[in-house]
Amino acid sequence: MNADSLPRFFDDCLIRDRHALRRMAQALARDPEAADLRARFEQRLARSRALFAQRAEALPQPRFPEELPVVERLEEIREVNRPGFPGDSIS
Repeated sequence: MNADSLPRFFDDCLIRDRHALRRMAQALARDPEAADLRARFEQRLARSRALFAQRAEALPQPRFPEELPVVERLEEIREVNRPGFPGDSIS
């Protein structure tokens, strides 16, 4: 991983790790030869991404009985509750 390939955003990492990862990435951009820092960065990045993915997989998936009136408008409700602006392709 060279300085150009360092992630700029850490949306796929735990929130608690994002600040430290950003700082480490900035330090690596200034000194790409810092092997110890690079190893710690890559280890923390991998651990944080793995935990983030594990937590995302563990989120409950809501299920609604078909007889509820809300089921008819479920897609509309999902669209309104998505991150970003309504109609964005972000899911």
